[in-house]
Amino acid sequence: MQVSWSRRAALAAILTTGLGLAGGAVARPPGGGCGGPGAAGLEHLERRIGRAQLPAETQAAVYAQIDGARAERRPLEASLDAARQRMRELLEQEPASVEAVMAQADTIGALETQLQKLGLRTMVAIRALVTPEQWESLRPGRPGEPRGPEAARRDGAPGAGRDGLRS
Repeated sequence: MQVSWSRRAALAAILTTGLGLAGGAVARPPGGGCGGPGAAGLEHLERRIGRAQLPAETQAAVYAQIDGARAERRPLEASLDAARQRMRELLEQEPASVEAVMAQADTIGALETQLQKLGLRTMVAIRALVTPEQWESLRPGRPGEPRGPEAARRDGAPGAGRDGLRS
């Protein structure tokens, strides 16, 4: 069967893009980035709690919010990992099905959105527990604070939680 050049070009573009996405998924920790969309902000926030000198009950309530978000995040991250693996499998098929690849991209996008919303929901819940002044001391990415690698070095080892262990 003769395949047109335009169809070959379209499939090549999709495969190249998809393999790039799949390769990026393999290169990062499960869930993407630093433990998943939204997770890095929560982990940075958790490291700041001790320095903020919050009252004990407020500190416990903030930690409870973070722990609850982690528990919700784990199954979503597992589903996202499985969806990315399925995408790699779809892209390795010969010929790759454009419809199947696009449907899997939608699945991955929906899971990433759920993870992002979970992080945002947790941040809003934590903000409601503290005063505006306390929030300023906890808020990630405050003006004048180092960002990127400098912030990671200042806050401690990436992924280190309140007990110094990786979450």
